Amino acid sequence: MAALKDIDEKMIRSDIKGKVKYARILDLTGLNDAESPRVVVGFKPGTVLSETDFLTVAGASSVDAAALLFENPAVGSVLIEALADMTDAYGNKSEDILTRVWLSRATAEKISWDGLRDLQLLDNKHIFCIADDHFIHPTIYQKLKDKGCLLG
Repeated sequence: MAALKDIDEKMIRSDIKGKVKYARILDLTGLNDAESPRVVVGFKPGTVLSETDFLTVAGASSVDAAALLFENPAVGSVLIEALADMTDAYGNKSEDILTRVWLSRATAEKISWDGLRDLQLLDNKHIFCIADDHFIHPTIYQKLKDKGCLLG
């Protein structure tokens, strides 16, 4: 699909450029045709200074990736996942999803992408609050001093 062609190279404005781990299309035929196809993109941000910084990078990058993907009218919904290396209490290392943003075509059609980028700069949680669905790993959520719109 054209929406996935060279996505890594097209992310010029974003911290996601050069960090896409996977990009694929899930076949949802028969499940929810109005939202098909669902494009899934996973990326791993580079060095971040804190959990809040990770959320800032993940949010801004998710906005940029969604804007690019929704340029293709065949894309019904997108799921954007930000990954990071984690170490559990026993010293076991794994690569985990720390944030996830799901946007439907209906929501994307309401968005002014440049305006959303500005709002995201002012509040690193904004994309998560307007998304159709989202996930923020407890490791990040617990460290947020200002949970803002995520409270409700």
